[in-house]
Amino acid sequence: MRGTRMAMPAGLIALMVAAAWAADSFASRAAFAGTPAASQTGGKPAGELRLAMAGIGTMRAVPWQEAAFGKGYLTMLYDFLVGANADGSLSSANGVAEKWEVSGDGLTWTFWLRRGIKFHNGAELTTEDVQWSLEMVTKPESVAAFATRLRTAIKEIVAVDPYTLVIRTHKPDLWLAQDLSMAAGHEGAILPKHSYEQAGADGFAAKPVGSGPYQWAKGLTGSFIELQAVEKHWAEGVPKYKTVIYRVVPEESTRIAMLQTGEADIVGISRERVSELQTRGFKVFVKERGSVMGCYFHKQW
Repeated sequence: MRGTRMAMPAGLIALMVAAAWAADSFASRAAFAGTPAASQTGGKPAGELRLAMAGIGTMRAVPWQEAAFGKGYLTMLYDFLVGANADGSLSSANGVAEKWEVSGDGLTWTFWLRRGIKFHNGAELTTEDVQWSLEMVTKPESVAAFATRLRTAIKEIVAVDPYTLVIRTHKPDLWLAQDLSMAAGHEGAILPKHSYEQAGADGFAAKPVGSGPYQWAKGLTGSFIELQAVEKHWAEGVPKYKTVIYRVVPEESTRIAMLQTGEADIVGISRERVSELQTRGFKVFVKERGSVMGCYFHKQW
C-alpha cells in the first residue's frame, strides 16, 4: 500500500505490539466505527485507546508543518479530499470529495465536494478551504513528505464554486487523487481557512480545528497528544473510543513496561523483542521487508 510512512532504514522490520485485549480492536474497521461497545453505552464513545511511540512527528497539527511521523493523529483530526478503504484503495464514501474525474488528456482533475460537512467549530467545509489547504501544503516552506512532488505537478487550483474544485497539472498525472487521499501522505487533509487566518499559525497549532471523528483536546510538544471523540462523524458514525492518547516514550523498555502494567494499549517495539513478547502472549504486528511503517488509522474508527 502506498502511504504508510514512518521513516525507518530499508530492510529492517517495523513492528507494533498490542495488549491482547486491544489488539483485535485496533486491527478491524469495527473498532472505531459504530460497534457493540458503542451501542452498549447508548451510542456514545467510551473508554480510552493509549499509544506509546518512540516519536510522533513534530506534534504541530498543521500538515505543512508536520513530518510523516505525525500522520497517525492527523488522520483522526482532519478529513481528506479523497477517501480511502482499509486496504488502501480509494473510496468516494469517506472523503470530502463525493466523486472526481480526470480529463481525457490527463491534465485536469475535477472534484465535487460533499455538501454539509462541518468543521468542529460549526463552519461548513467548502472548496475555499480545500484550495487554500492544498496551496499551503505545497508552498516551498512546507515540510510535508509529498510537498515537492505535488508542487511540481500542480499548475493551478481553482474553486469553481463552493462544491466544485478543479486542479490542473503541468503534465498528465494519474496519481493525483491517490496523493491527495488518506491512503498516501497527509497532504490531502483539509483545514478551515478562516479559522487558521484568524488564530494565526501559532494560535491554530495550539488548538487546531478539523472535521474528523476526533477533535483536539490538549497536547504538549515532545510529550503527548490527547484527542476527544465527536458524538458522531458524518462518514464514520460513532467513534468507539471517547479518548485517544498518543505518548512519546523514547525508551523501548519503558514502552514495554507500560504495556505490561496496562498504562498503554499499543506500543512500538524493535524486532529484537518480538519473540519475547509473543511468548508472553502479546499480539505483534509485523511488516517485513518494508522500508516504512506507521500507526495510521485508515478510517478504521
